[in-house]
Amino acid sequence: MQAGRMQAKDGGMMLQTIYCRSVQAGMALALRLLPWRQPQCLCGAGAVLRVPELLAAAGLSRPLLVTGPHIAASGLLTPLCAALEAAGFGWQMFCTVESDPREETAERIRDAYQAAGCDALLAVGGGSPLDAAKAAGALLARPGRRLAQMYGTLRIRRPLPPLCAVPTTAGSGSEQTAVAVIRDAASGRKVALFDLCLLPRWAVLDPDLLAGLPQPALAAAGMDALAHAVEAFLCRMTATRRVRAQASHAAAEILQTLEPACHGDAAARARLLVAASEAGAAFTRSGVGYAHALAHALGSCYGIAHGRAVAACLPPVLAYYGTAAERPLAALAAAAGIACGEKPAAAAQAFRREVAALGRRLGLPAGFACIRQQDLPQLAAAVLAEAHPLYAVPRLLDRRACQALLQALAAEGGQTAADSFPAAEKREEISS
Repeated sequence: MQAGRMQAKDGGMMLQTIYCRSVQAGMALALRLLPWRQPQCLCGAGAVLRVPELLAAAGLSRPLLVTGPHIAASGLLTPLCAALEAAGFGWQMFCTVESDPREETAERIRDAYQAAGCDALLAVGGGSPLDAAKAAGALLARPGRRLAQMYGTLRIRRPLPPLCAVPTTAGSGSEQTAVAVIRDAASGRKVALFDLCLLPRWAVLDPDLLAGLPQPALAAAGMDALAHAVEAFLCRMTATRRVRAQASHAAAEILQTLEPACHGDAAARARLLVAASEAGAAFTRSGVGYAHALAHALGSCYGIAHGRAVAACLPPVLAYYGTAAERPLAALAAAAGIACGEKPAAAAQAFRREVAALGRRLGLPAGFACIRQQDLPQLAAAVLAEAHPLYAVPRLLDRRACQALLQALAAEGGQTAADSFPAAEKREEISS
């Protein structure tokens, strides 16, 4: 009886693997054929002051500035607003984007844009304002549709209003991606829109905007960017040579600069911002993996901030991949100067240890005590529904293995993580 169940389980997993890998092979071909474009990038200290110049050169004069309440109250936008005023722009501001923006927020941004007669979107902040502006742009591009009708892949297919993305964290990479993540009104779950028209027209990378970011928020955002780079590099079939080069360089830069950037090194902060953007460009062309799927499920269920969730999930996911990810992780280790000259197994192990150790040194949790045993089936189902069949991971998860990963994250949480969680979450709000 037991042998029969094991054979059925193995057979089911084999069919699942064949199905997923077949879909991923087709997706890899499609991604290579898509007409990708790069946002026009403006980098360097003070780059945000040149935003009026970019908009004016395109014949635009009335942008809607989209941001969150914490950034609006921080004074961070004062130089940009002064530059817009000096250039004679008739700009308006929408400053109530929440963390993990809802579908209704995108609708309100659309309404504000239309009421003010705006001609461009200027999104400033972390991933939340940038994604909310993209979703609003989709609504403006397809006025007869609700956002729910555009969830998924290539369902917008119309040009958005000109979008200028100005990140204030080194994490989401949204200024370089063709993706917007929104919380669905009906289900409350995070859902994604993917279409090339969501790529911003301009990406402005100004490290001065990161200067006042609290260390916990910068650390969590940087670990999210590291996960983008690592998971993009590990994607089977979908990671082209260009993607692997981008992801490898980004991962090495983030590993070298995140810690000094968190300790106030301005030069490291500038390099980190560019590397995080490069990681965004890599994963939008390749995909991510189970660390992100787990983080999305934990964020939806418990409200855990995305960067902190990804930082905790990445090490156990890399360990789960085992020998299937050995050589690519060894290549990443070599690029980052970790375990040079070691055999692939030792180098991959050294890379995994460094990722986990970096999170610990930055004060990020290795797990979450809020994960409840009774939630494991629901969480695992959400993870697998997101990841399968599209995420081209080195080794597929089944439901039992996924629940084991979640149990390990719960065990790692402990009382310390439970005690520090609310304060840490509050500190991260400023990045939204």
